[in-house]
Amino acid sequence: MMKRLLTKQMVALAAIALIAVLCTASAQAQDANDPNNDSLFDPNRVFTLNITMDSGDWRALLRSCNNGLCGPPPHSYWPATLTCGDLGPMLVGIRRKSDLGEPTETKPDKVSLKLDINLYVPGQLFAGKKKLSLECGSEGATVAEGMGYNIYRAAGFVSSRCAWVNVYVNGDYKGIYANVEQVDKRFLADHGLDNDGFLFKRLETGETQRTRELETSPFNFNWYPFDHPDDPNNSEVPAPNDWVEQALWRVNIPHLLTLGAAENFIGNNDAVVRKMTNYFYYDWSTDPNDDPNFQQPRLYFSWDMDSTLKDGSIGWDIIDNAPDSGKMWEGLFEELDEAGVPFAEPTFQADYLTIYQNLMDGPLELSKLLALVDNIQAAIAADVNADPYQQTGSAAWEFQRIRDYLTDRSASVTSQLAALIPPPGTVLLDDDFGGSVWDANWISGHSWVSDASEYYNNLPSAKAPAQSGGIFECNDLDTSDANAVYVKFFIMKDDTETVEDIILSYYNGTSYVDVCDLDLLGADDVWLVFNDKITDSNFFVTNFGIRFNATPENNENVWVDDVIITKTVPMPAIISGTILDPGAAPVAGVSVDANNSGGSDVTDPNGEYSITVDYGWSGTVTPTKTDYTFAPTERVYGNVTSNQSAQDYTGTDICDLYPDGLFDLRDVDVICENWLTVGPDGDINDSGHVDLGDFAILSDKF
Repeated sequence: MMKRLLTKQMVALAAIALIAVLCTASAQAQDANDPNNDSLFDPNRVFTLNITMDSGDWRALLRSCNNGLCGPPPHSYWPATLTCGDLGPMLVGIRRKSDLGEPTETKPDKVSLKLDINLYVPGQLFAGKKKLSLECGSEGATVAEGMGYNIYRAAGFVSSRCAWVNVYVNGDYKGIYANVEQVDKRFLADHGLDNDGFLFKRLETGETQRTRELETSPFNFNWYPFDHPDDPNNSEVPAPNDWVEQALWRVNIPHLLTLGAAENFIGNNDAVVRKMTNYFYYDWSTDPNDDPNFQQPRLYFSWDMDSTLKDGSIGWDIIDNAPDSGKMWEGLFEELDEAGVPFAEPTFQADYLTIYQNLMDGPLELSKLLALVDNIQAAIAADVNADPYQQTGSAAWEFQRIRDYLTDRSASVTSQLAALIPPPGTVLLDDDFGGSVWDANWISGHSWVSDASEYYNNLPSAKAPAQSGGIFECNDLDTSDANAVYVKFFIMKDDTETVEDIILSYYNGTSYVDVCDLDLLGADDVWLVFNDKITDSNFFVTNFGIRFNATPENNENVWVDDVIITKTVPMPAIISGTILDPGAAPVAGVSVDANNSGGSDVTDPNGEYSITVDYGWSGTVTPTKTDYTFAPTERVYGNVTSNQSAQDYTGTDICDLYPDGLFDLRDVDVICENWLTVGPDGDINDSGHVDLGDFAILSDKF
């Protein structure tokens, strides 16, 4: 049930492509009221926004927040005119956004800005948008903030788009800003979501409803901390006993886990749910009656990325078991656990790790991220260097810092995933050396010992003491039916200096074969993970085993922990297809048989068949039906190791002499043209010539 519901949630969440330019000095005139114009967020272009307003209003705007904190709505706006190339001028509202402190000597006039396009002119749009959110970044993190959003987009889930713009106020250049797509009703529509649901923005106390403001959401729930975290105005309603099943239809878990993995990867200190002011959530329904029992799972949207891609988060744990660590995504696990909702229980944690691994193998693969950085640097570097308030050094320095972060973070995450994700298949050995007989899975007579002072995961490890290590080999394991064997364990070495101080070997049924000098695996005094996939069939035997041969010298020790060995077995293959007549109508009742102990089936009313054969099967599949011929007459297969689909045939009734799937005068014409001749054309009964016997058989079809 859980997996079925989880699969249902993987819908409608693929990222849409970034599109063309909004405005440049050479841009053609565009219609500012065109709601389909989404060209504002191309990260490979920098646009110029010119803002004109009363100078006194500008000074008042700069100092309108208390040490950079602007507080909850309502906010004060000032009138201004906005132009961008040939767009505008248009009358808009402008206010300051919260950012770091008041204007200073090094940043006298650069603050984050919010532009309300239709504040004074109802219905007015700028490139299809009602609001612009221009971020100058905490501590000058303008480039990193924009990169964070673009990495989210690359990860493939619904998130704000972001590009960069140059901003002038009253002709004075204020520098380059990150232009972040506002999360509102237009955002929902632009991202392919039903925009008639209930969108909320978290605040320090409570929330603001951003759609259907005068209505009460029928989907509201506040299982802490899925909603209302740390909010004194909302009681912490405990999750029900069936919270797992309910959560799967109330919250889009795959989206949340993907978001969590991306948050963790870029080191976002302001992550969803944990930092309550920095996210939106959206409850929605596609039911025309807005039935509260018909709910699309809740989506969460991040907001505020100025604390991302910082060097201090390179080594973040991808799952942190320490409470209140401040590492925000794993903090979500902590928050849920504290609320009595075991979100980190094995199913969800396994899903999270799988999603994270898929991201690292796919859209967040390092070469793709570095290519993204290269493209954006080529587009905006000159503008970053021209910013008089840039605080992070040159563009070259900042982009190289981001490349270094991504490279180091990728290595850290990859290593952690390798340690956390269990090998696939059937478990043959899973030993943490914590049993009542700590070495029950290992052949007796060894010199290794149980050591509770050093371990990888809470329980004792197996130790090869100095000068008395020797051989440590597991009991026999049956891998005779395997097509792959996986070996995983953790190892730590202390001051081993000589090559071949610790050798790993595999048993092939007759002898052990050395496969790895573990002394070369990595540094001393840290737990290292070893992962191996064995596909050599010489090791697929009834008495497979692994052996550690340790020869530590004085003051040298070796520990091994959490040994897991699994196997995958060949799965049967399915051969399937459709049989149609020459007129493309399905032919039912055809026997489809595979020889050499393969399977068989009979085509259904749709002409479809499906037969199962053993992994590695070779043979012939033949269709048969009385009074039918088939093309091809058979299909020959060799060493089938995967499903074979679209194995189609054309089945023709022997009376369909003019092969079109019909019985009509054109078939009679074939008999007439070959009357009393010797040959196959028209000889339905195989008498050797065409005569009345063939005509009688054909007439039965009319």
